Amino acid sequence: MLTYQFDPTIVQMEERSNNEEIEIQIKLLQSEPYAKHMKQVKDFFDRNEIYTEALFYFCKNNEYRIIVRPDYYVDLILMLMRHRLLQKVEWKY
Repeated sequence: MLTYQFDPTIVQMEERSNNEEIEIQIKLLQSEPYAKHMKQVKDFFDRNEIYTEALFYFCKNNEYRIIVRPDYYVDLILMLMRHRLLQKVEWKY
């Protein structure tokens, strides 16, 4: 199982899943520079030729909804880590 940690003064995250998709709700508590980082995560997936791996919905008040296919979940989590939205990512067995 992949686990992650985030700084609760910067971001709030909640995740739900079923067999077909994983939905992640993200709220940025600090807009700068993290809103720019969220856009960079979205741009990474937009440049990919597979259009259904992750769908991004930008809501008001720095809230985001991401729906990701299970086979791209790890990629998404690592991109969130790469762009400093997560502090720690690790495998738990």
